[in-house]
Amino acid sequence: MRMQSLNNINILVVEDDEITRAALKLGLKRSCNVYHEASNGLEGLEKFKKYKIDIIITDIHMPGLNGLDMIDEIKKLKPTQNFIVMTSYDTDENFFRSIKQGATQFIRKPISIEDVQNAIFIVLSKIGDKTIKLSENISVNLDRENIFVDDRQVFLTNLENKLLWLFCYNIDRVVTYEMIEEYAYSSSEVRKSSIHTAILRLKKHLDSINIENISGKGYSLRSYE
Repeated sequence: MRMQSLNNINILVVEDDEITRAALKLGLKRSCNVYHEASNGLEGLEKFKKYKIDIIITDIHMPGLNGLDMIDEIKKLKPTQNFIVMTSYDTDENFFRSIKQGATQFIRKPISIEDVQNAIFIVLSKIGDKTIKLSENISVNLDRENIFVDDRQVFLTNLENKLLWLFCYNIDRVVTYEMIEEYAYSSSEVRKSSIHTAILRLKKHLDSINIENISGKGYSLRSYE
């Protein structure tokens, strides 16, 4: 019964060890809404940018981009992302750095599926059902990533959706052109005029939200008061 609470959850596992990755897949995939996996931090970062991910379970020590550096890069784009960190290097430095960089739970290897499941349930218990208003008639559910206009759920194009959630993750903060390129355009270089056109289309579909151009830097979605 408890595993049914994972039915609506999208999980990403980032782990370079094939045996551990296979064990996690066997123990979690059947219960999740969507299950993704990556073999290193760079691949994990790309999958985060491509898919909606509720919880990321990651190793620390991996070739290329390690788990903590991956967390740092993801938190720049989505400060509210949930992480569970696992490592066989049981040191206070790893533990405190994991917590400082945003890990909700810390699991020591060798792991058991029961430990991982318990960590996921603890994270889920801390995830709320936060809804914020972007205007008089537009609101968004940050946890479920739903958009409502006059209490009716609406859907955007993939690019518009990426842009909106990047702004919502960083509401009242400057979203730089570099952040937009990295998250919405998969790190491809794009002209500022193209970004501007895409944002105008977003504002046309959600015409009462307040997205300001910050000269030379990027854009900012202003909260509704």
